[in-house]
Amino acid sequence: MEVANFLGSLEYTETHEEDHGTTWLELLALFKALGYRCPLERPLSKAEVRKDLGDQLKEFKKVARRVAKFGFEEEKDRELFKASKKKGKALQRLGVDSATPAIRGTVKLNLETQKHLDKEILRANGNKVTNLQKNLEGEEKVAIHRLKLKKKCSWTQTVKRLPEVLRRDFVVPQRQVQQPSQSRKEGAAAAKGLGGLGSGRKRVVDTSLPKHDFVQPLFKKAKQQASQRELVVTIGMLSAKLREKFSHLCTET
Repeated sequence: MEVANFLGSLEYTETHEEDHGTTWLELLALFKALGYRCPLERPLSKAEVRKDLGDQLKEFKKVARRVAKFGFEEEKDRELFKASKKKGKALQRLGVDSATPAIRGTVKLNLETQKHLDKEILRANGNKVTNLQKNLEGEEKVAIHRLKLKKKCSWTQTVKRLPEVLRRDFVVPQRQVQQPSQSRKEGAAAAKGLGGLGSGRKRVVDTSLPKHDFVQPLFKKAKQQASQRELVVTIGMLSAKLREKFSHLCTET
């Protein structure tokens, strides 16, 4: 639901074919800068492997694409989240010397918000935190690296939040975005969790009989009368030792 609210709060414009759209890394940085939680939560146990930036970005793209595909009402809005027609180094101005996936649309941001995101991208690409402002102003040379997503686990946890004044630009929803319903795979998994049946039917368990009762197997084999729908146990089904004890529950035939 957070991703749906986030995408609905943004204002987009179409990107010319010769330009790159907003990159997925910028979208994730803005998502975190607005105070939303990481797509993949930090494990509670220290023994578990923490998710790195590559994992977080992959999950964010997966959820956002699904929200855009099934949550946006208008086709033109869905088109904006398709892959950018122009490929290549979309963040080369920030020293990212590798291809960075981008969407076809461009998110409208004011200058201060864009600078805030640029600092986070510079930090993710290995620039010193103390030099970020100088990097943007051209006083300090930007380090040029290939962006490494693996083994970078702390970036999403430490993205600096936007000041409250800048966050106000994203309070009013720009469009209504519906939360997509469960996919077929997720629905099957949910059904399996409920009743263990892939068709979604709940497992019906007879709770009228006590569990682990030695008489219960007899009731499972008992004949069911078509008219009364009652379970019937005959005397012949019981051993000699049990006939006397349970004769009042059985029929003669």
